[in-house]
Amino acid sequence: MQNNNHQPHDAITPQYVRSWDLREVFSRLYDLQTRKDVDGELLAAAMRRLIDCEVEPGGPYYSQPGVLDPAANLMIARFLRLHDVTLPGLEAYLARKGAAVASKSQVVLKALDRVDPMPEKPYKAVTDAVYDRLKTLPVSLRQPVMTVFEKLQIADTNHEIALMPQFFAESLIYQNPLKRSDMTLLGAANFLNWMATIIYDDFIDEEGQPELLPVANVTNRLSLQLYNEVVRHDMAAMRQVETWYTVVDQANAWEVQHTRMRVASDIITLTALPRYGNRHLLAQRALGHVVGPLLIARSIPDANTAQTRQIAAALNQYLIARQINDDLHDWRKDVQAGQISAVVADMLRQAHIITGQYTLNILVPKFERYFLKTGVQRTCTLLLSHVLRSRVAMQESRLMTNSGGFNKLLDDLEASAHQAIALQKNEQEFLRAFSEKPQDAS
Repeated sequence: MQNNNHQPHDAITPQYVRSWDLREVFSRLYDLQTRKDVDGELLAAAMRRLIDCEVEPGGPYYSQPGVLDPAANLMIARFLRLHDVTLPGLEAYLARKGAAVASKSQVVLKALDRVDPMPEKPYKAVTDAVYDRLKTLPVSLRQPVMTVFEKLQIADTNHEIALMPQFFAESLIYQNPLKRSDMTLLGAANFLNWMATIIYDDFIDEEGQPELLPVANVTNRLSLQLYNEVVRHDMAAMRQVETWYTVVDQANAWEVQHTRMRVASDIITLTALPRYGNRHLLAQRALGHVVGPLLIARSIPDANTAQTRQIAAALNQYLIARQINDDLHDWRKDVQAGQISAVVADMLRQAHIITGQYTLNILVPKFERYFLKTGVQRTCTLLLSHVLRSRVAMQESRLMTNSGGFNKLLDDLEASAHQAIALQKNEQEFLRAFSEKPQDAS
């Protein structure tokens, strides 16, 4: 619970950073940083606070559970910019909420460096199309499905879920071969598939809510129906879509079989490490996210097989980089849940942690020390290598430009990697503070 009593400016402590009002905390940190008075211990506490409050990796951030305050998020952005860090999700959220920020504080508005707002009309067209499908469902399904629908809209801070097909089309050299109405259906299909995916993922992680399983089944089926409407009786294309969905299912099955550690109370039993190899399994798990772009690529007039393969390679490398970025932020939660992501598997090997039983209060700090000293740089370098491979495949396809929405997604991943590396400044103090177990707020 947050304590909103007044805290003297010269008494800012890690405890204060972890427990006081989020807007006040980052406003004061900003003032301190302008005088170069934020040390590694305070910085570590600030990063812990952000991790605990994030809606998605890269922002925005809840000021209270379930509450998004534009002014608080702006204070966070101002502070991070002093460290030459900009977060794509946070910046996109602030761009859309500029009016709300202005109504709260003209000073806050002036601090906002403007970024181009996301296109609202295509986004609204997609979410309206999703809503139109969902509102016809039986009453028993309508309330839970609408709840998931609304939560995903909040989580889709950069509109990537709804507009992934649009972003891809913007990066094509040639004019988009599909009609606007078909692009809306592709975006709606992706959104519905994501609704299903986040529910199924919870079950895979043994955290699923049984009452939401019918929601996942319905939205998964609706996404396939929309793809069928787009391909319009092209049976080969529809069979390909079903094959892509099967690839996702197979990757999920592999994950359940090979990427789990047994957790009992605070004891973790490590038996064997999964082999992710070239990490294409990461792309296979997320393949549903690029079905729209893959269908667009199939529709490009005169595109040959070699070119469409390069497009597929570019999309796969993007998915790998995206998953590494997510795993980079989630590694602690994954370890505590007994889930061996690609990043966790690499950390286990590099930290020379062999099979056996471990207590969390020993294993997690050991990971933290490795992660902050070596793991951040190693993981971010790997992430950046997959971003580069995606760009190279785009160029070799001779079908895509170096601009447009898909390139912006790659830019955002690069920015996220550089942000993580930048946060290793004051490494020794940061490492010491970040390795300490935070105390409960009194």
